[in-house]
Amino acid sequence: MKRRSLPCSFASPPLAVSLVVVASLSLASPTLAQSTYDFEGLSFEEGHLIGQDGWLPTVADNPGLFAQEGIGWNDSIVIDMPFGFTGIAGRLFDGTFGHPPLTGSETSMRFEVDVRADWTAGFNAFAGFAPWADLDSDMFVDYPAEIGPLFGFTHNAGVDVPNFYLGSSASGATFAVAAAPISVDKGDWLRIRLVMNLAANGGDGAGELQYRNLTDDDLIFRPTGISGFDLGLLGGPSPSAWNGVVVRLDNSVQLDNVTVPEPSVGLGLFVGGGWIVAVARRRSHSRS
Repeated sequence: MKRRSLPCSFASPPLAVSLVVVASLSLASPTLAQSTYDFEGLSFEEGHLIGQDGWLPTVADNPGLFAQEGIGWNDSIVIDMPFGFTGIAGRLFDGTFGHPPLTGSETSMRFEVDVRADWTAGFNAFAGFAPWADLDSDMFVDYPAEIGPLFGFTHNAGVDVPNFYLGSSASGATFAVAAAPISVDKGDWLRIRLVMNLAANGGDGAGELQYRNLTDDDLIFRPTGISGFDLGLLGGPSPSAWNGVVVRLDNSVQLDNVTVPEPSVGLGLFVGGGWIVAVARRRSHSRS
């Protein structure tokens, strides 16, 4: 049964997320390489995400996320958070995952993540992804002081409408939410893209969220309604210090692939009314 889309005030962060490799054409770099972490190397037997393949805890040692089999369209290995808990974990870039260090001349970056739009009526839920800067090199996530803009999917218990979410760097003191359209059903897998203009707002940055409904085999990214949001970069760790990623899940949601891009210092190639992109799926998914 389809839901009506309702206006909504803030919810907490909610849902499962995954990312894909996207190659984008740029005048500065003909192939804009991205790196995707797909969680496929994790072990069900080990259970907890933290401690596997370089995943690190927060200073407060939040309950650990878990490696599980995905539900629905994505039946690969994903990460999950049991109902009633919040899980946060970080991973530093290494030779297998990450983007090159920023030089300070970059003007834009693009991140993507896949989330499962799931929620329980009457409860908050969240699934999100953010760049991380381990500023004190202690290999613990100082949350939220060390994170950049956090984005994903959230559900507000008070309004009971699922939303897209984008929060400002370091604290999320400011945020934007936009109600998901009625075409998004409970259990759908969504690929959410954050496009960041690093030079906007005097260096504070500006962000736009877009999405594709993977369960519905969407071929194009669609606007979420969040655009021109002040990312608050000057109030958080400098993008040039970003050297890892952080994921957060609240209340029984799933998250999968996280993708980080090589930053762009030139103008993207805009042809025929849209960005030219080549999308490569990491594997074929079955729909249930």
